[in-house]
Amino acid sequence: MGITKTEKHFDLVSVDVWLNDEITNSFRPPIFMIHGMFAGGWCFEGWAKFLCEKGCDVYVLKDFHRRFDLSKVKFCHYVDEARSLFGLWVSGIKDIKSRPIIIGHSMGGLIAQKLAEEYLVRGIVLVASAPPKGISALTFDVTKAMLKHFIALGLNLPLRLDRKTAFKLILNQAGKDEYKKYFFEKFVPESSRVAKQLAFSRIPVDHRKIICKSLVVAGFYDKLLPLETQIKIADKYVSDYLEFQCGHMPMIESCWKRVISSIYEWINLNFIY
Repeated sequence: MGITKTEKHFDLVSVDVWLNDEITNSFRPPIFMIHGMFAGGWCFEGWAKFLCEKGCDVYVLKDFHRRFDLSKVKFCHYVDEARSLFGLWVSGIKDIKSRPIIIGHSMGGLIAQKLAEEYLVRGIVLVASAPPKGISALTFDVTKAMLKHFIALGLNLPLRLDRKTAFKLILNQAGKDEYKKYFFEKFVPESSRVAKQLAFSRIPVDHRKIICKSLVVAGFYDKLLPLETQIKIADKYVSDYLEFQCGHMPMIESCWKRVISSIYEWINLNFIY
């Protein structure tokens, strides 16, 4: 039968589930993927298939935004949505070796930190992650982008990222303009409240409660959450650290296979037997 991809619906979330019934000769912990702002589970398509081909069961959270009034939603609501599935999932797993690894991108990286703070997980992979309180995320380029959207942010209106900002900060390494346009058109409006919480690093995480192994993945050309921020996150959690010649969205850039191959090598080294 090989690889199968199905969509499963839960009370609060929908998840793409990737399963491979062909590899059974070694243990591989399941992988839970969490997307970032403006994006959705679609950005993990290549990575999910790659990991599934290696024998991992992969669960991709599809879309944080579909059930919320974006004028009211805060970061805690996204964490609650992820927790609604994750808490139920891990509560039935008694063997720590069978607990999942979380891969979180951008905002999803900070959600991964909050889940690891609360639950005993196998490991976390933080890809171009938003930082917790105490590590600044407010760069000059981000400040300029916020001023550009001052009215929406000030009135807590749904934040619709403009094309120029998206191309410069998020998709700067996504290839030719036609590719950038293709991915930009997949972006969805985001909560202004969440954007401000992340930009001003208002979300605390108690690093003492995160006892699992962690990996930070940084992009040399990331204009949104640059190297300096990722290095500080790695220092906070005493994480392993990988750096690539990529931007903020390595899952959809030309380097995507090199990055996920390196992440899988880390998973293989630490968790597969």
